[in-house]
Amino acid sequence: MTVTVRYARQERYRASPINGVMAPLVPVRLQSGGRSADTLGLVDSGADLSMFNAAFAVPLGIDLSLYPDDSSSGLGGSVPVKLVPIRMVVFGKSIDATVQFGMAIPQSFGLLGRADFFGAFSVGFNQRNLQVLLHPLP
Repeated sequence: MTVTVRYARQERYRASPINGVMAPLVPVRLQSGGRSADTLGLVDSGADLSMFNAAFAVPLGIDLSLYPDDSSSGLGGSVPVKLVPIRMVVFGKSIDATVQFGMAIPQSFGLLGRADFFGAFSVGFNQRNLQVLLHPLP
């Protein structure tokens, strides 16, 4: 059986600000309480939740001390995070999300995870052509 998926958007990979490797990085606007901050997000099918550096809490007006301590685990072990409800806007699509803020993630880009980003978009990867394929879900 053949399945055809028609993606609304094909985005070229971007060079990672850390090492220059081409990766599925897309522009993301983080929003909270009428404030916003722009960054990049790595489309990461291995991430359960989206994660951003704790420094982004400052321009968003978020006092991380008001949120309980939590942790995030991955191949590198466990790192401390705070779970914070915010809004992310990606290619005009608004996504209500509970994201992890922590110091272990670089400031140059965050991770876009399955619980929120992948719930808002059908996602595909065309590695040969260095493209991330996106289709907004209703």
